[in-house]
Amino acid sequence: MATGVMDRALYKFMEQLVNSADGIKRAVRATNDGQPALAGVDELLRRELGSEYERAKNGTWWAGFTVAQVMREMGYVEAGTGKCPPDCVASQGIVWKPKGAPKLMSPVE
Repeated sequence: MATGVMDRALYKFMEQLVNSADGIKRAVRATNDGQPALAGVDELLRRELGSEYERAKNGTWWAGFTVAQVMREMGYVEAGTGKCPPDCVASQGIVWKPKGAPKLMSPVE
């Protein structure tokens, strides 16, 4: 039971980091660079959470889910899937584009 409580606290902190001004800025910067938005936030999560981010059960899934909520709220739409840089904990994520922009095709190989 303690692990579940700890996971919930960790997920809540991850959500706060993703929704922070710095998290949003990083997600948008990664998107503008053609990377998954999660790749931009991954570094912030690693810095603030250390190894807890890697060890968290479904941590990268939760981070990706939270980033997706933020991107949709800002008016972005899914444009495909892409690989995250090798130093990221997450291996892949959604690539986003502003609503109305041409669809990008970047399947994960």
